[in-house]
Amino acid sequence: TLPRTMRAAADYITRIIDDRGKQNYLYFPYEDRDSKSYNMLRHAGTTYALAQAYDRFRDPVYKEACERSFEYMLSRTQLREDPGPWGPNYRFIIEDRKAKLGGSGLALVAMTTYTEATGDERYMENMKEFARFIVRMQDPETGKLGSYFDYGPTAEVPDRDSVYYPGEAIYGLGKMY
Repeated sequence: TLPRTMRAAADYITRIIDDRGKQNYLYFPYEDRDSKSYNMLRHAGTTYALAQAYDRFRDPVYKEACERSFEYMLSRTQLREDPGPWGPNYRFIIEDRKAKLGGSGLALVAMTTYTEATGDERYMENMKEFARFIVRMQDPETGKLGSYFDYGPTAEVPDRDSVYYPGEAIYGLGKMY
């Protein structure tokens, strides 16, 4: 049945989150090894799924795994102080020298889902910081959301936009609202 399948998936996700909160979501069985690559968008999306499972089943193991996952995710972010119109500060995820709009959007989706399900508001300031980053990425004239943020000299900013990131970001803002 669907609930049993959903629980099995959530149990699996819980098992692949280590003590630091990092997810081992890609395993090569023929080689008996984990992947060396990592993707913070997958991390945030997987945490979102786990928060949904907590909301459905109220299993405290899922809640605790979400919290570990958030701590790892937050350790991969940068916080910037900005006295400008987006201030007082904003937060974004850096992965492979890229600050992706979608990462912050999915982080916001996961954290708002967790907050709605648990009533625990400990991540509220982080959620506001991610939301401010998303708003900062919007062109005030056209309304277009940029997919990548040039955060400094080590940043890589692809010359193309993602078709997915704006939707992830808007979904996050909508849930936050």
